Amino acid sequence: MKGMKEYRELTEKLYRVPESVQQLIPVHKIAEDGIFLLENKPEGAEVLFDKAYLFLDTNFATMDDAEKDDFLRQYCMLLNSMSVSFKVIVINNNQDLAGVHQQICIRERDGEFRDMVRSFNAYIEDCVMRGQAGLKQVRLFVITCKKKDIQQARDYFRSIEANLMVNFSRMESALIPLNATERLMHLRSFYHLGEEFRQGFSIQDLKGKRDWLDYLAPRHLKYFQDEYGSLDGKTLQINDRYVRVLYLPQMPSGINPDVMGKFMSGSFQCAVTTDVASIPMEVVRKRLSELYMQNGRSIEKQQETRNKAGAWSSDVSYDVRRQKAELEELLDVINDNNEKMFYVAMYVTISADTKKELENNVVAFLSAAEGEGFHFTDAIWEQIEAFNTASPVGCRFCSIMYPMLSQPLSALTPFIVHELYQSGGIVYGVNQISRNILVGDRKTLLNGNGFILGLSGSGKGMETKKEITEIFLTTEDDIIIIDPMNEYEGIADYFKGQFIDFSSASKHYINPLDTDTFQYMDSKATFLKDKTNLMLGIFSQIKENAMEPEDNSLIGRVVQEVYTGLGQKGFETPTLKEFYEILKNQPELRAQALALSMELFVTGAMNMFSRPTNVNTKNRMTVYGMADIDRSQSGMGIIIMLESIRSRIADNAKKGRCTWVFIDEFHNLSHNPYSAAYLEKIWREVRKMGGLCTAITQNVADLLTTQAVESMLCNSEFLMLLNLKENERKLLENELGISPNLMQYISNPDHGCGLLKFGNRVIPIDGRLPHESEMYKLFNTNFHELSAIRKKKLKREAGSLENILRTGSFSQA
Repeated sequence: MKGMKEYRELTEKLYRVPESVQQLIPVHKIAEDGIFLLENKPEGAEVLFDKAYLFLDTNFATMDDAEKDDFLRQYCMLLNSMSVSFKVIVINNNQDLAGVHQQICIRERDGEFRDMVRSFNAYIEDCVMRGQAGLKQVRLFVITCKKKDIQQARDYFRSIEANLMVNFSRMESALIPLNATERLMHLRSFYHLGEEFRQGFSIQDLKGKRDWLDYLAPRHLKYFQDEYGSLDGKTLQINDRYVRVLYLPQMPSGINPDVMGKFMSGSFQCAVTTDVASIPMEVVRKRLSELYMQNGRSIEKQQETRNKAGAWSSDVSYDVRRQKAELEELLDVINDNNEKMFYVAMYVTISADTKKELENNVVAFLSAAEGEGFHFTDAIWEQIEAFNTASPVGCRFCSIMYPMLSQPLSALTPFIVHELYQSGGIVYGVNQISRNILVGDRKTLLNGNGFILGLSGSGKGMETKKEITEIFLTTEDDIIIIDPMNEYEGIADYFKGQFIDFSSASKHYINPLDTDTFQYMDSKATFLKDKTNLMLGIFSQIKENAMEPEDNSLIGRVVQEVYTGLGQKGFETPTLKEFYEILKNQPELRAQALALSMELFVTGAMNMFSRPTNVNTKNRMTVYGMADIDRSQSGMGIIIMLESIRSRIADNAKKGRCTWVFIDEFHNLSHNPYSAAYLEKIWREVRKMGGLCTAITQNVADLLTTQAVESMLCNSEFLMLLNLKENERKLLENELGISPNLMQYISNPDHGCGLLKFGNRVIPIDGRLPHESEMYKLFNTNFHELSAIRKKKLKREAGSLENILRTGSFSQA
């Protein structure tokens, strides 16, 4: 049986004396599936293979103490499942800020909306600079194994992957295997510190060549020399960067589980590598038993010596007694708590553009680390060995490692907080913890529908308008807004959209019997069924649900007659007037009663839905203003509006165009059973047709009283939660499974701050806009702020008038 120390064995170097930078790279061969061969030994000998995985961050920093304990137990389970050497690497990678700006900043279109574009870009720039500007955090998990050939290694990695993925999933993370192309890009980034990944690179480019080493290798790698030619033994020059590798000579006695967040908080390129070697438990028990027996013999010898000296009452030395107690405690922990033991080493790789900047970065890191009890030191004259050991490859060239049990090792958890950065997405603000910009593409979610929830004045309208504006300026998608309070008329006017005023005074007309939808229906029968359901809905509102069973048949028959000749040349689109006349001519008495009930809406004062459509319902931004609709028409108007929206979504889907639907004051529609059912139908259908719905409301409790609406909420993967009352927070906590600690972020937060739920990520968000920005002025609906602005304006105008009257000069006005 091997001894404990043999499990921290070093990797056999490929070249004893490297003659080029290519020969410094500790990789012998690569396979397309991402498995690397790290040693060159005779055929038949066991050699070292490794495989790397990307893993996602999760919300460790936002957990309370009890949640952290549970999480660390989960991480312990993962550690205990490992029987080979592995590395956990967290990297603050440099990224090209110009590229970031190109990805997320808005481009002007022929100078249109220039002020808004510039205002939004200034906000995006502010979000970028508030975080770790120019840095992108990457997490890698590298596993090694010793096998005789690559097939055996492949079988081994495959056998443990499923269990590892389950363990990462339990921690609300994910483990993603890297293929050769992805691994080489990560490795190149490590060897070319400060340079972004080469774009368009593929393993296919290297087939049949040895150029992959040229791709990885830096232009030069050497020890730093001062102006006198002296080497300092602790600094590397890699290309145009200055690099230093620190190592931890001794683990602290206690570890704060939040320490990784402190390590990675600097705004400079840095990689923290935890190199771990698993020790079989039978070897650990054997070694501890040997030490315990040695300790027992030491105690016996000391007692014999004291007895010979006549010191019968004196005890053995404190050191020996303490060693005995520690060994007994260790044996108890291993036997009772199912703990495993590992050899552990930690390395930190820091780089900078200049030597002075490097020294400043090192001092900043050491200061943060020492505050947590970690006393790192320079790897003097072992910088190259330490650099390769710290790299995202499963090699080891430094022997300093210390034994740790899985529980204290779990405190070195690499998890900090969820981040969100998806190129081409919407900018939602910054992460309240890391201050990094949050960019998400809702189209990538399984169900991108969502809710924006918050009390009045919490910033719902501001967040909604911000998202609408970015969609309008960065995509060709259509935007439809249901506006019960007419708060979006200003944004519609600004972007040259169509504001449809659902009031009798507006002279805006929408014909519910329009035939626009016929062209994308699969058959005439489907179209007629759709229109029959629409008319049944309209009559249920007119009759206030006092419908008789025979009414359905009558309405269905009239729909058939109204659309006689549909699809033929010369067919004229009917209106409710034609429907009314045909209904009146039906022989049944019930038909006369139905016709009489709709008379007011056809020939009377409330006839806005009985005429041909005279507004542009196909404008890219269409707002349905419902504030001034007559109460007796509201139910009917909502049904007609929702059908018009549904038709628009389906029409766009046929053209391959995305439709975004925003429903403000959602509770107004969800209270009505018929409109609630219609909304649920749209909510279901829109996802299949490439669209996205967003509901905005302050009444959380009302959402959960209707099963249909509750289902919509629970199945939506996008949620923005702003300031909410305690009882509403409790409801959502139970319904959505969000932890109480995270819920504190929506207890009296600042305007525009709260939580963003994006898929399975829940992130504390700060979405505040600068008050002086063009966006804030357009989006603001705060009564008191707007009143103060109006007063200032009137005061300025009064002052100008007084000046004109006093001087008699209009030119000064």
